Amino acid sequence: MAQQVCPFCQGKKVVQLSPASPPQLCPVCNGMGVLEDPGLFFVYEITLQLAANVKQFPFQQNILNRPFRWLFAMATSTGPFSALIQDGSTQRNFSNQEVHVNNLFGNSQNPFPLLTPYQFNQKGQISGTMSDLSGAPNNVRMAFAGVELN
Repeated sequence: MAQQVCPFCQGKKVVQLSPASPPQLCPVCNGMGVLEDPGLFFVYEITLQLAANVKQFPFQQNILNRPFRWLFAMATSTGPFSALIQDGSTQRNFSNQEVHVNNLFGNSQNPFPLLTPYQFNQKGQISGTMSDLSGAPNNVRMAFAGVELN
């Protein structure tokens, strides 16, 4: 995450609002001395067409030119599915097995917030497997919303 020196306290972490008052924590940076750049909003979407009852269909989405902090999971589909999400660069799984769509993803009106945001490396991959649970052809769109970091 990019940081810049707090312009209010000039990185000193405290400010003195008047000569008669004691120094206090900077109200702009909360005594950190720096301001953090939260990044720019970005969404990676994976669109797949699963055949009926297909099991463990692999998918992969490359991260573009900046590190990506994943904050929200969203999905829409024509039928239920399960998914195992993985950081393709580190092989870190986000669950012990494929998880039902209702237990892992929200929708655009009510996205599922990650309890701990996860950062994918620049040029890394969001990857994993998914399985159709509907018994019919299934159009799946998974969205990974977050911020690109500078």
